Amino acid sequence: MKYSLQIPGALERRSFMEKTKHSIIKRIAFIGNYQPRQCGIATFTTDLCESIADEYKGTACIALPVNDTEEGYEYPSRVRFELTEKDIESYRRAADYLNINNVDMVSLQHEYGIFGGRAGSYILEILRELRMPVVTTLHTILKQPNPDQRRVLEEIVALSDRVVVMSEVGAEFLQSIYHVPAEKIDLIPHGIPDVPFVDPSFHKDLFGVEGKSVLLSFGLLSANKGIENVIAALPAILEKYPNVVYIVVGATHPHVIQNEGETYRLSLQWLAHEKGVEANVIFYNRFVSLDELVQIVVRPGNHLDARDFANPPCCRRTDVGSSFHRGDISLDEGRHQSAAHRNPSGKGHVGRLQHGIGRFEHGDQPFCLDHP
Repeated sequence: MKYSLQIPGALERRSFMEKTKHSIIKRIAFIGNYQPRQCGIATFTTDLCESIADEYKGTACIALPVNDTEEGYEYPSRVRFELTEKDIESYRRAADYLNINNVDMVSLQHEYGIFGGRAGSYILEILRELRMPVVTTLHTILKQPNPDQRRVLEEIVALSDRVVVMSEVGAEFLQSIYHVPAEKIDLIPHGIPDVPFVDPSFHKDLFGVEGKSVLLSFGLLSANKGIENVIAALPAILEKYPNVVYIVVGATHPHVIQNEGETYRLSLQWLAHEKGVEANVIFYNRFVSLDELVQIVVRPGNHLDARDFANPPCCRRTDVGSSFHRGDISLDEGRHQSAAHRNPSGKGHVGRLQHGIGRFEHGDQPFCLDHP
């Protein structure tokens, strides 16, 4: 299926690209959230933009972030245009801005939740009008999209000259579910920070957990990460491993705060109380930078529970994960297992958690436990 032939404007851009494909790329525009906004896409886009700017000194890198608040953010000078999430006209103005400012290539960071419109469809207002190559990094590839999600992703792919995925599973989904030709897909694993190995007992006193086995979750807190399942499984785990402490690091997601306040965090605290494990659950309620996160990850002899496995493997730590497929990127040697996400008290879920903790305490290699 040749998607580009079905999309208005694609033929015109193809003709433009044929004339410029041998040109040197002098100016790249990055579309996606940007720091100091606190979210994973903002961190990723900022890191990518800054890394390319540092590596290719002759290439100007500019950013076009999406604002989810009226006041916006205090962005660095690299940000030249700001989109308003729910204002479709700002997307059209962004397309005009890119076309008249000699941008040679656009790097789009796509996540459904950061763009306005049904299933984030407003981003199409930009892509349909661009007259330069577009490389899109897909941060979420749904196995069972609803009709709007499928339509939006298929048109984004059609309007992109290359699409980047971070796992083989993502590439397989694009081909089998969205019928994207393999030659259009590039697999680039998520980057990780390079950190030295630190003795597990080093600075473990940050949380007052000296001598403990630590389960660690990190990231902005929201209801889709399975934290309640770990808490619900703790009573059975503590029967076998009474030395276990579960630490949840991260502020509540800004959108959750805006819509629900701290209801979810309070529900987790109440669950810990109800299960009689509140003394074994520690909430570190603040947003942590990458440097802080790395320090936290390498401090304890940690078992980690995170949606994003990009960082823990570089620290040689044990991973306990929620439902996603990115764990396939860098975890091997038997370090990745699955447990029953929706039945935290079930034997499979508890047994695999116990098995992982036991392996770690007996000096085996770290592994990842994924709740499907």
